[in-house]
Amino acid sequence: MKQKNVLIGLVGLVAVALIGALSGNARAQFIWFDSVIEKIQVRESMKVGVGLFEPWVMCNTAGELIGFEVEIAEKIAEEMEVELELVRTYWPDIIPDLIDEEFDVIISGMTVLAQRNLRVNFTAPTAESGLWIVANKTRTQGVTKPEDLNVPSITFAVRAGATPQTFVENEFPRARVQLFDSEEEIFRAVIRGRAHVAVVYGPTPVRWIDANPDILQRLFEQEAFYQRPEAIALRKGDVDALNFFNSWIAVNRANGWLEERRRYWFETREWAAQVATNARVVAQCEDSFQ
Repeated sequence: MKQKNVLIGLVGLVAVALIGALSGNARAQFIWFDSVIEKIQVRESMKVGVGLFEPWVMCNTAGELIGFEVEIAEKIAEEMEVELELVRTYWPDIIPDLIDEEFDVIISGMTVLAQRNLRVNFTAPTAESGLWIVANKTRTQGVTKPEDLNVPSITFAVRAGATPQTFVENEFPRARVQLFDSEEEIFRAVIRGRAHVAVVYGPTPVRWIDANPDILQRLFEQEAFYQRPEAIALRKGDVDALNFFNSWIAVNRANGWLEERRRYWFETREWAAQVATNARVVAQCEDSFQ
């Protein structure tokens, strides 16, 4: 082990010496080539990893992706003067796919968590959201406080690999958990009574509650659960990219664009008619981005 450590140290010293021996311009070229920002510009396209979450990323009636994070990705690509390629992946795979360079960056409403920060770098926040607990009215009669849900007879429906799973496992350890790949599956499970409650980010449940007022209700509306910042996720070590995206966020926070678009997508339902509800259209949309 000692010899191995010595060898690693020597390799590191050689690498530093080689870079140090380069001229200033050569060193700049070395750093320039290593940044995903430069790779995007050379390629003339930005590949963005996304997962489907309403209203962050959704399928519209034409089978295209729309939503708050889609608008952010479109604006960044437009200002970089490159094409945008949205790469849809399943949420548990999104960080491994970023690390494996399946795409350049994650812009998909990802919550900043310490565990995730060990694997990726996060930019400054683009928004902040909290969790809603949505229940089947019949199956949760008598529930008046969160503690009433922390029993083995209660089943939660949550998105696999997403923040709600962590929240439920930490806050309701005695309850059972069913994992799903999409919000549609989660709400169908609660509507049909296979699960008692769903935990999702607001305002995702509004459409489902409005469409099923006799079945669904939001529990504990006065409480804000697990308020967390959301940010763009990057591969580690890319200081140039982190600086670029942080600067972009700072500018668009200062000029009001981020807040205006956040209000549109999170505080209004003006976009609701655009969202695909036909099962065939949704399936085709999902398949086209896998």
